[in-house]
Amino acid sequence: MRRLQWTILGLGLVLAALAPRPSAAIEYVAYTVAADQSQPRVCLGFTDPLPRVQPGELEPYVAVEPAADIAVAARDRDLCLTGLGHGLDYSITLRQGLPGADGTRLAADVTVSLRVPDRRPSLAFRSKGYVLPLGRDGGVPLTSVNVETATLRVLQIGERNLVQQLVDGALGTQLDSWARDRIEDQTGREIFAGRVEIDSERNEETVTALPIGELVGKLEPGLYVAVAEPAGASPQDWDARATQWLTVSDLGLTVFSGESGLTAVVRSLGDVAPVAGATLTLLAQNNQRLGSAVSDADGRAVFPAGAMRGRGGDAPRALLVQRGDADFTFVDLGGPELDLADRGLDGRTPPGAVDAFVYTDRGIYRPGETVHAGVLLRDDQARALSGLPLTARLLRPDMQEVERFVLRPESQGGDTLSIPIAANAYTGQWTLRVGPGDSQAAVGEASFLVDDFVPPRLELKLDAGAGPATADQPLPVAIEGNWLYGAPASSLDGEAELQVETDPEPFPAWPGYGFGLVQEPFEPQRAGPVPFRTDDKGHASVRLELDRAPDTTQPLRAVAVGLTACGARRCIIARHEGEAELAAQRGTLHVTAGGHVLLDVATGLIVSELATVTLDSPGGNARLVMTIRTSTDLT
Repeated sequence: MRRLQWTILGLGLVLAALAPRPSAAIEYVAYTVAADQSQPRVCLGFTDPLPRVQPGELEPYVAVEPAADIAVAARDRDLCLTGLGHGLDYSITLRQGLPGADGTRLAADVTVSLRVPDRRPSLAFRSKGYVLPLGRDGGVPLTSVNVETATLRVLQIGERNLVQQLVDGALGTQLDSWARDRIEDQTGREIFAGRVEIDSERNEETVTALPIGELVGKLEPGLYVAVAEPAGASPQDWDARATQWLTVSDLGLTVFSGESGLTAVVRSLGDVAPVAGATLTLLAQNNQRLGSAVSDADGRAVFPAGAMRGRGGDAPRALLVQRGDADFTFVDLGGPELDLADRGLDGRTPPGAVDAFVYTDRGIYRPGETVHAGVLLRDDQARALSGLPLTARLLRPDMQEVERFVLRPESQGGDTLSIPIAANAYTGQWTLRVGPGDSQAAVGEASFLVDDFVPPRLELKLDAGAGPATADQPLPVAIEGNWLYGAPASSLDGEAELQVETDPEPFPAWPGYGFGLVQEPFEPQRAGPVPFRTDDKGHASVRLELDRAPDTTQPLRAVAVGLTACGARRCIIARHEGEAELAAQRGTLHVTAGGHVLLDVATGLIVSELATVTLDSPGGNARLVMTIRTSTDLT
């Protein structure tokens, strides 16, 4: 009996150990306050992650006193609140039942008392430009927060020390006290030191225009640096101060560089009129003068190519322009050029001193045929060049050289050559590259295809009649085939098939957007292949249907409507791609075939549309219309 009691007791302990235990409740840990921003944020930390929910779902679990229009968001283990005010005390209550991501909940109400402090005093120059229009009202915008008085120092760097700042990469940087003092002691001088009163509003950003022209007085050519910090502050020497680099000028300078040298255009920033009589100076990396010029009536000044070919310390670095005693600006030639790649300016690379236009009589050839090519040789002014020997190199698709030809353009800089293609030549894109003498450098090239192709011979017409096809009612498609010379395409074997899949971009007006449930999978569905054989009149018929109606929230498209026609030599597969113009929800697939297609029995070259596909919703209030495009596959 005692052994039985111990056995029952042991079994009870095992069952108790295996029984599910209630999870520990989620608990509040601590809070953090981010006050140095226009909208302060308070984050309350918890022991476990919080659930990812829609905005506003957790707001009922938070109460704030005094009342505030808050927004609540869960971020991993933090519950973050925005909408509170600076410089205020709050009592925040987290209510019982606040859920965690694992299903646990807050066991009891938790009240947290905290203060959102004022924003720290700060100064910043927000402008990224460095040209201040000359003679205009206004000034340099200084943005401040909780600063009533700022100390301001203005340094001036002469034009002969400007290149050093560019080489050191100092232009545009925020200076600490060491860098500021180094400019004052070595490359520049202080021209203003004083205080600026700011009409500040508590915890709000205030923008104050600093009248540099009034503060400095007479402006001299060069670069100016304004450095500001809150009055009475004691930052560390290595802390960056609010810094604005600038020039005061009415001159706008645009620079173009090319094979012929450097061209500069000077215009007024006030009325965009050309500025004549401005002095331009080209300086090298080592601060040596490379040349100077004076702008003409059109505001243009040109520096020859020789001045731009320096290397190392002699490389061009800055172009200075000055008019009168104070109107001065510059362009850093070592900085990034204006990238116009996204402005639709793609095109042919500008030619050098010698340019060859290479062309062929066709774009595609069969193995065993002859390529007839021509070359027109021109200089950089498009004038004909005669008597300059050229080498034409023939490259096969793997870019291996196959053969060389010597050309001697004579009359009007032109010459021709004939290139026989071997019967066993590689198929693909071949290149004819032309260069001067034996040089590997090319001054022109042309590409052509080598492929085993045959022109179109066959015309197929498809007629689906009126009415759609559903999953339980296949669509009959009538096929009529005729040879292009007029005879019926009798006794022609073929197959037809249809594939339906999701359309990643169904609406051209909404590129990049997705529609339907992302987590809902949809496996492509196929109809066919359905075989057919044309009769003595070139006629045949097929019945296309899907095994089941598509059941999905995602827009669909017909990605392939295929015909496989087998002739005397080989089988050809023609594929027709489609894109959606409208989209529909769950519905019934309808297939409509119309139009016509041209393909060759040997190659499957298609020259027109085959069919359209539509998808109607059950209520008939939405329709997916497929626009069929053509391409070919050769087997």
